[in-house]
Parts: sequence; C-alpha cells; structure tokens
Amino acid sequence: MTNKIIGIIIALLVIALVGFYMYDQRSEDVAGDTHESSGEMMEGDKDAMMEDDQEEAMEGEAMHEGESTYLLSLADSSLQWSASRIVGTPHTGAVGFVSGSLDREDGTFSGGEFVIDMEAITEVGNNERFLGHIASEDFFAVETYPTSRFVATRIDKTADGSYSVTGDLTILDQTHEITFPASLQETADMLVVDAQFEIDRTRWGITYDSGTVFQQLGDKAIEDAIDYTLHLEFSSVAEVVDAAV
Repeated sequence: MTNKIIGIIIALLVIALVGFYMYDQRSEDVAGDTHESSGEMMEGDKDAMMEDDQEEAMEGEAMHEGESTYLLSLADSSLQWSASRIVGTPHTGAVGFVSGSLDREDGTFSGGEFVIDMEAITEVGNNERFLGHIASEDFFAVETYPTSRFVATRIDKTADGSYSVTGDLTILDQTHEITFPASLQETADMLVVDAQFEIDRTRWGITYDSGTVFQQLGDKAIEDAIDYTLHLEFSSVAEVVDAAV
C-alpha cells in the first residue's frame, strides 16, 4: 500500500514538472514574439517619421525656391518719353500702364510682362495739336492700337550688380527684341526698377518725317530715336499673397 501511494505521488510530481516546463516555454515564445513585434513597430514608426520629415523639408525647399510674382503699382510707375526734330526743342511726356508683373524663380528674376496704355499718352506742354498728331496713323494709331506691350524674356545680373533686360516690345502690332540696362532696389516692402533706353521708331514702321527714310527733309526731319525713362514700383511678395487671399 505504501509503495502504491509513493508511486502516485511521484507520478503527480512528474506531471507538475512537465506542465510547468510547457508553461514556461510558452511564456518565452510569447515574450519573444511581443519583443519582435515591438521592434518592427519601432522601425516602422522611425521610417515613417523620417519620410514625414523629408516631405516637410522638400515642401519648405519648394516654397523657398519656387516661383514668385511681383505686381506693378500702376499709380507709382511711369514710362517717360522724349522725341525731337533734328533742330528744335524736344517734346516730352509720359504713358501709363494697364498692368505689369515681374517673375522670380529660384531666387532669380526670370521675366515679366507689361501692358502700356497708349490712350493715356501725355505731353508736358499739354499741346493738344501735337497729342492729336502722335495719336494719329502717322505715329501710334492709338484708336487701332490702344496698347503696346513689353515681355521680358531674359533678365541677367551683371558684374556691377545691375541688370541687363532683354525682351520683346510690341508697337503697332509689330514685335522686335530690345535690350537695355536697369537698376533694381529691393526692400522688405517693395521692389523698384529704374532704366533709361532708346528705340529706333522706324523698326516698328513709324517713319513719319524720318530723316533716314526721307533724306530731303534735312533739318526738318524728326529724329528716329525715342528716348525713354522707366520707373517701376512693385508690391512685395507678401503683399501680393495677402491681396490674393
């Protein structure tokens, strides 16, 4: 009887030891799986955070190096002109603008477009006869062509810090390329461009009393050159964005 009881006790101890071993092994497997899953989640979160940071950096870089447009202040900008006969006092005046803009891309000025209001042409002496004549078919045919246009196609910064502007000037529906030097001053609030240049009016078909076309006119001829003084003021980028909103 005693041996039977001892045998039963030994069997129960074996069963208990086997059960404990299986439970302990299962616990280690679960812990290992949990640790591995946790590691994979940490690696995944880290990769996701790196991707988010990279996307934010790329977005910031794109904003910094993207395109910006400066809008022309029509009230503060002008294009003054001067023309004269071979002998005599020159006539001077100005024209205004219908619209204008200057583009900057990746920190560099890349172009712009300006529409000139030929119907608003003035003359210092307010000489109505003269104004009527230059608005006629002999000169700018304002009724047919109420606007002229300049499209800047290239703006290069020069060694002395000024700029060389190249673009297409359209007058009387004829377009020719011109290039002229310009200075630029930029502050937190505005951008100011100043330039002086001249054009040969005969390139655009304005040949009235031209000494090179009608050589018999002599001293009564009108100079082919028209001199211009350009002053442009632009709103800052921040103001443009606020206005658009």
